[in-house]
Amino acid sequence: MEFYQSVRYSSALEQAIDRNPFIVTPETSLADVIKVLGLSQNHCLLNPSHSSVEDSRASCVLVIHQDPEEFVHVLPDEHPQFSSLLGIVTERDIVQLIAAGILDNLKEAPLHKIRVAEIMSPVTVSLTESDDQDIFTALSLFRQHQILHLPVLDSRGQLVGVITPERIRRVLQPSNILRLRRVGDEMLTQVVTAPVTTSVLSLAQMMAAHQASCVVIFQSGTRKKLTPVGLVTEQDIVEAQFLELDLTLTPATTVMGTLSFSLKPNDSLWLAHQEMQKQQAQWLVVCGDEGELLGIITQVSLLRMLDPTEMYRVVKQLQQSINQLQTEKLELLKSRNAELEKQVQERTSKIHEQLQRERLLAKISMRIHQSLNLDEILNATVAEVRQFLQADRVFIYHIESDQTGKLVAEIRCYWM
Repeated sequence: MEFYQSVRYSSALEQAIDRNPFIVTPETSLADVIKVLGLSQNHCLLNPSHSSVEDSRASCVLVIHQDPEEFVHVLPDEHPQFSSLLGIVTERDIVQLIAAGILDNLKEAPLHKIRVAEIMSPVTVSLTESDDQDIFTALSLFRQHQILHLPVLDSRGQLVGVITPERIRRVLQPSNILRLRRVGDEMLTQVVTAPVTTSVLSLAQMMAAHQASCVVIFQSGTRKKLTPVGLVTEQDIVEAQFLELDLTLTPATTVMGTLSFSLKPNDSLWLAHQEMQKQQAQWLVVCGDEGELLGIITQVSLLRMLDPTEMYRVVKQLQQSINQLQTEKLELLKSRNAELEKQVQERTSKIHEQLQRERLLAKISMRIHQSLNLDEILNATVAEVRQFLQADRVFIYHIESDQTGKLVAEIRCYWM
């Protein structure tokens, strides 16, 4: 009899896996792949169940060795069982082909005659789904290999799905960590830029040369500070290829997305995260007070903060800041205490002096009341004053009308 059964729950890693990726066979034409990558509301060539609006945008296509007929009757609540993974085609691959002149809409060779097997990239990094893996393993692989798509395989080496930084960002929303960091600390300052008159083909070549996923478009002019007006991404380049535009004659303004929002350096990364979700964007421009371009924030920048090593570094920095503040507080308290102690000592000394003077006056007054002999009063006075002032000699002169003086009382202290 089984007394205990472990509760099945959905971990963050499981939630981040897209189990309905866009898949094709090696014989699929490049034209069909560009159609999948180039349409904002597209359909999977081999998996009709991929119809979610949230997941409708594809940034990669996986190439598998499998008969497409096996995917026709997949029920909506079921996950299709894929076969062995052969390769991957990403938006960046298409942009690089365009930049190299391999994909030219004006050439005689039509794209539907090029097989995806001829241009796909081999999968060099993948994740095997198991209880030993977690979402931080995926984050580490993204950071270590500088990739944007991570295929997930089962224990038999067959395709399960794919993980992207965008899906991880949807699952993980560490508001506390992101609220503590400023945009200016994490933004990329080395940004690829181009004027509005730049052709789409030139933009593709710039992306390929700099391994960039976007180009910031600015107004042409002689100003030293660039004012961004739009953003062209790899997705925009692929869409232009799908629409069979003449990329050499099409300017950036035709395909770019206009900027309706920009971040400030002092904004939190949490605000950047929320704005990315709102705009369904992967890049945000950072501008100064005058609207000048300072840098960009990418979703990879946000994911970097979720890496355990980075989180440990941030926590360590915060701990150091707290320790520094505590040290400064203690030093301030010590300084303040010393100042207060000095003030108390000075005030005590003044009060003591005032008290001694009042005692002296009281003694002199008492001597006057005790005796009517002037000599006794004067001698007692010089004695009390000498003791009060701790002086060696005290004497009293009587000034005559002719400004001459006469010693009437004196006391000296003779040191042995």
